[in-house]
Amino acid sequence: METNKIKRGYLTRQEEKEIAKENKQQIKRLEKEKKRKKTLDEYTSVMRDENNLVEFDNLNTNFFTERGVVKAVNGVNFSVKKGATVGIVGESGCGKSVTAMSLMRLIQGPMGQITDGAIRYNSRDGTVYDMAKMPIKEVYKIRGKEISMIFQEPMTSLNPVVRIGNQLDEVSKIHLKSICPKTGNEIPMTKEDAKARSIDMLAKVGIPAPEHVYKRFPHELSGGMRQRVMISMALLCDPSLIIADEPTTALDVTVQAQILELLKVIREQFNGSIMLITHDLGVIAEMADYVIIMYAGRIIEEGTVDELFYNPQHPYTVALHKSKPTISSEGNRLFNIPGNVPNPINMPTHCFFRGRCSHKCERGEAYPELVQISETHKVACFRAQDEIERKKNEPVIDIVANNTETTATVDGEKPKKKAPAKKTATKKATKTSE
Repeated sequence: METNKIKRGYLTRQEEKEIAKENKQQIKRLEKEKKRKKTLDEYTSVMRDENNLVEFDNLNTNFFTERGVVKAVNGVNFSVKKGATVGIVGESGCGKSVTAMSLMRLIQGPMGQITDGAIRYNSRDGTVYDMAKMPIKEVYKIRGKEISMIFQEPMTSLNPVVRIGNQLDEVSKIHLKSICPKTGNEIPMTKEDAKARSIDMLAKVGIPAPEHVYKRFPHELSGGMRQRVMISMALLCDPSLIIADEPTTALDVTVQAQILELLKVIREQFNGSIMLITHDLGVIAEMADYVIIMYAGRIIEEGTVDELFYNPQHPYTVALHKSKPTISSEGNRLFNIPGNVPNPINMPTHCFFRGRCSHKCERGEAYPELVQISETHKVACFRAQDEIERKKNEPVIDIVANNTETTATVDGEKPKKKAPAKKTATKKATKTSE
């Protein structure tokens, strides 16, 4: 039936009823699981590597629509190390923001649901929480305090009818405590302490006259100033992880440079990790230590910045580099990737990039698995797999180190010794007596 739907391009009334019925059953089951009371053992786990702050393990996030199930994030696996900046790159709709929203548990339900996988977070108290299974009431204790997010558009993220100061103070009052001067015990943060901390944080992100900005409404500030306010809000509780979802969108080049420089300073001062989501390779080259390339909800390549810029293996990564204008490309037509992303509802079983790939390798209906190129470099491409197999089958050449010169051994043949070079006799000059 699925094949017939794809060929027709539309759904019959009966098929729509079947999809709605199946979606309703799935949503009911997942919502019931979210609301179920859980013990601590059910949403705690163990990290694979203690140096990691966050580990995504086979994460699947789906959206149940009237036309079918959209697999926005489809089996994502990667980790964020402590004190590192991980960049997630890809075109619009590839699953970058949905991955971050899944970590923050901000997927809009009941249509959007985390259907499978785990998101392990190494908290400050040493407990490892599975954010995908954690009850929402427990998530509130971490979200905004230990994990904070800088949203893509600050004008829609900030409340337009509430002053900047009140929005900042709310974060401090929820998550932070004050010390009672009489008893010395922790008490809910007072209004004066919250105001002082908000003004101090506005000054730290480079906002001039923070006392005046504290009293203003969001529409009274420029785009760059609003973005700085969002960054100060994310830093109020000294988080361990900052998720920056395209923090330089809709900003001019000068303000972009200032925001990126500010994020660098913040990472050094707070010793935290940054998960940077962007489609700008220039931002990635400037900021990131490790890069994840996503396409149609899956990771197709990952590695260090040097590996992905100087040795890209996947055709999509190569095409992204070509599509970026350079000084030498002035006057030439910009490169564009032909074709379109496949329908996210009826995704093919073969490589998602096959219809747009320049190499056109046909491998039936199998999807390529991530293969290891180096210790830190992985790619999901059949061409890379073939190259690895070819290198494995190449004859091994060993150089035998001896005092005498030898020829290399090929396929186990015994090396032949070269005859030593003959030394020419030198006659010593002798003095003759007369």
